[in-house]
Amino acid sequence: MKTEVVDEYCAELKRKGYSAGEAPHGTMGFARVFLGKIAFSKFMVQMVARREKVSKSALVVGAVNARMSYEDVTDAIEALRMVLDRRCRMTEEVIDEYGIELQKRGYSPDGRAPNGTLRIDRAYLEQLAVGELMIRLVVRRQELYWVPVKQRSYKDLTGAVEALGIVIDRRCS
Repeated sequence: MKTEVVDEYCAELKRKGYSAGEAPHGTMGFARVFLGKIAFSKFMVQMVARREKVSKSALVVGAVNARMSYEDVTDAIEALRMVLDRRCRMTEEVIDEYGIELQKRGYSPDGRAPNGTLRIDRAYLEQLAVGELMIRLVVRRQELYWVPVKQRSYKDLTGAVEALGIVIDRRCS
């Protein structure tokens, strides 16, 4: 992420109770150097995937630890979404650019996935903010990760996440 994006993200984290890059419950922390070296979209995907894993970890780490970790990562995601929504609006231009990236991954011009398991059409995109779309795609992909019969869906979702990541990184970070 560019320095100004890191600054904006750190300011959002501070408003959410983070102190010197550490989460309110101490379950994670972010060094500015790390944030400056990671792509915005990759970081967002990692945080959403972490939240989904944490939400299922109460039996392993205990209910209290799982709740604290979930709250910390949710705040980190919300801060990312706020920065993204300010920097990258779902405009006609962004929708067109995303459509081009989807087509490079085998999607049809009307938004049908190569394996036929997903359709991302213009009307759907016009209803969402960029950050919300990324979160929805990653959550759905995480749900399918361990389901062998759903590997075609997982591949289609991976293409959609990668395409959106390129648009986000090109325009927003």
